[in-house]
Amino acid sequence: MSSDQVAVSEADAEAPQDEALARFYPHLVAVPGADAEAVALGERYWALSGFDKTFDPPSALWEEKTTALCAEYGVPNSRMYVHAAAGVRAVLPAFHCPSCDQPLSLRSRQNLVKLLLGDAPERCVDCDQELIKAVGRETTPAARQKRQSAHQAARRHGQAIQAQQQWKAAQTAYLAQRCAVDVTSAPDWHALNNTSVRTEAAALAALRYAPSVTPIPPMDAWPAPLAPLDEVTPELLRDCDNAGFFAIHPDSSLAAFVWTPTFEEAVAEAGGDLSGLAQPTWSRYYLSLICRYVPGGPSVGTAAKNLDEHLLGQLNPARLTLDRRTELLELIQDLIAWETRRYFDFQLEEHNLPLIPENHEARFDEVARRLAAARSLAECYHIAWTMARAAAATAQAKQFAPKANMTTHAVNLFEDKASQAIANSGLYFKPYREDTRVPMSALTRTVFINLLHAEPMSTTLADAHSIISTMAAEADLTDDDDGPYTEYARTISRLDPEFDLHAIYAVLGRESSNDDPIIAAAATNLVLVVEDMRIIARNLRLSLAAAVSSCRLLTTCTLVPDPQGESDDTTSQPVGLYLARLMHQAAVALGRE
Repeated sequence: MSSDQVAVSEADAEAPQDEALARFYPHLVAVPGADAEAVALGERYWALSGFDKTFDPPSALWEEKTTALCAEYGVPNSRMYVHAAAGVRAVLPAFHCPSCDQPLSLRSRQNLVKLLLGDAPERCVDCDQELIKAVGRETTPAARQKRQSAHQAARRHGQAIQAQQQWKAAQTAYLAQRCAVDVTSAPDWHALNNTSVRTEAAALAALRYAPSVTPIPPMDAWPAPLAPLDEVTPELLRDCDNAGFFAIHPDSSLAAFVWTPTFEEAVAEAGGDLSGLAQPTWSRYYLSLICRYVPGGPSVGTAAKNLDEHLLGQLNPARLTLDRRTELLELIQDLIAWETRRYFDFQLEEHNLPLIPENHEARFDEVARRLAAARSLAECYHIAWTMARAAAATAQAKQFAPKANMTTHAVNLFEDKASQAIANSGLYFKPYREDTRVPMSALTRTVFINLLHAEPMSTTLADAHSIISTMAAEADLTDDDDGPYTEYARTISRLDPEFDLHAIYAVLGRESSNDDPIIAAAATNLVLVVEDMRIIARNLRLSLAAAVSSCRLLTTCTLVPDPQGESDDTTSQPVGLYLARLMHQAAVALGRE
């Protein structure tokens, strides 16, 4: 150590109690002529708070990390020891430099670590000419100016980071205030009379297949999609939100919203003044990115359970009106078509072919929907897989042909094969199973499994229609039923399918020739009802039950004989009631045989 150096402090900590470690506490000596900032930096760099004696040898505990000092002063981490040497010398009087035999001045913190490990002292700062030259370069006016500029830039960067953190905190607070969880209201779900079957089914699917309902996470966290096609999902979510089934949960990611202004816009509007930024707000959000919950109480979980029960009751096929039953059948047809399109797209990717060109999508979707009206999803999978594979084989044989053309070829093949399958119901296609790589959507599973209690892959649209008709025919008698028609229909619907039901049908044939024109006309119309239902449901038992139920609409009164045949007297009663009783009597007699 040079004699012209001035001591700043005896040590940067209180006198150590351990004599063995006392010699490792450096004495800090200011370099003559060094500016105050360099001295302050050196003192902070060498500030030693003590030693951790749980290690062997003990480990030095520095008051500040080198990385923190580098960030504050704008100095590279690898050059911090040079800047510290420009301001102070950290001297260990108990050790001597092997070159000049003066008390040892440490070059860096690493030198102290080596001494603690028992290594021999290395040469001091003043004997290391390369270090002295480096210190000289760092103390020039140009170097100081560069450091000051870097320091100012680092400070501005730190202020910008702090401002961004405050901006995010303001966004979070705004979101929590605007989207506070509602657990106090009691929504009247039954008041939503105009909600479509599709929207209610989508809401039920979300409740039953989301990973959680407290809250419902964004779509990308779901193991299977809500709807088969990505372009359908946002529309379904929007309808569910508009119906009031779901509300935005405050745990949603800030990136799910379109903020006005953005952070950059707010900084520009404030002229760069980070302390005067406007408050962030949002007016739009991304449907697939937000978290949702079911509003109401007494808790989010209970509200979700209550909505689930309501939707299941609303969508019970046995309770649907004719219009809503038609909606459900249209949804089933759409789901089979959408799942077919999704599986076809997957097979194209598997065979390294591009997706369907935009100008061919409408054509594919149209034929897929017509196919869905005639075939099960398992058969549609067969056609999709076979045609995609055939197009891939053609692409392999014609490697110089554009791949987009091969996808168009696949669409053409699918269109041709689907048309054959629609035209010829006897044409056999091996039913395929669900591909676990492309699991069916939550909406598809909800409709087929939860509503129809049917297997999704093998159930055709005709099967679905028959299932719905059966469930409607077997619905329990309610308190407000008008007369015995429901009970009569139930009796017929529960007859053994092995019975010859033509004895019941013969009642209508006989009465269609009745001398009373009112009875004859009514019986003839019921014959037409039975024939129409047989075409649709392909089930005489259910068709006869439907005809009995339809008798309630035949309210014209006429004189009819005693249905029991015990009296010659005639009574005036609705013609529908007269015919329903005759059919019921035939069903009861058939059941006794």
